[in-house]
Amino acid sequence: MEPLTIFTFFAALGFVVWGYLVGIKRNLSLIPRYSPGRIKNERGYTLWIGYNLMGMGTLGGIDGLLQILFPDTHVSMFLAYAVIIVPAIMIRTIAGKRRYEAGQA
Repeated sequence: MEPLTIFTFFAALGFVVWGYLVGIKRNLSLIPRYSPGRIKNERGYTLWIGYNLMGMGTLGGIDGLLQILFPDTHVSMFLAYAVIIVPAIMIRTIAGKRRYEAGQA
């Protein structure tokens, strides 16, 4: 197995665990720049961030499986995950979390 594929699986596992700890276990200390005074719906906020992280990890796992099934394209599949999927989900997460912040519509 290629090192890039192994890295993809470990990154995916990390995102799933991080998302589980934030979304399900509500470990707020794992959210960067978290400020309790700015959040009006803490449960919704943690679920939004946690589920987005778990989704990113799930897509990383799928990407890793595709890298194994199609070994000739493992570099391009990794780049698609790292350059397109991860930033897109992070932008979605940041844009969506604003609905849980106080003073936002």
